[in-house]
Amino acid sequence: MLRGRFRSCFTCFTVMLVFGIYQGTLVHVRGQTAKSAIGARTIDGAQTPELIPDETAWLMLFTTIGDGPKAPEYKVRASMVGSAGFAETDTQSVIAAATEAMARIRAMELPILNSSASMDSKTQVLRFRRDEILRDVVSKLLSRLSPDFGAKFQAHIKGSVKTHIRITP
Repeated sequence: MLRGRFRSCFTCFTVMLVFGIYQGTLVHVRGQTAKSAIGARTIDGAQTPELIPDETAWLMLFTTIGDGPKAPEYKVRASMVGSAGFAETDTQSVIAAATEAMARIRAMELPILNSSASMDSKTQVLRFRRDEILRDVVSKLLSRLSPDFGAKFQAHIKGSVKTHIRITP
């Protein structure tokens, strides 16, 4: 149990660190910060979740539950999403949307990273296209699910996802 929990925390921290490098900022989970990273410009989602961009929170959620090489078993992912109070069909749809988003992002990244453009322009293009994909997937998700799902999804993002994110520009 402890070993699994350690692996889960380590995976989450690794995802946050890689995402921070990809995002062009330092993003980390509360309680796992480097002292030098905490400053006056740090955006702490626990205190001001409205300052964390929706796309950042969606990416963190989708990275955690999306079907990727390091994704937890389906049962665990369903439990993580279901804990937000979603119906079973909505839970399945969120996991499918996360899987779709992560697959589309991975497919989009490689050609851009292999291009001859400067790293700054690559980062800008990657961020722009990633956010487009996330907005598209979330809008499709919200349009095909139960009427109360949108409110529950946004409440989950604001109350459970954004509160665990810190961004240091």
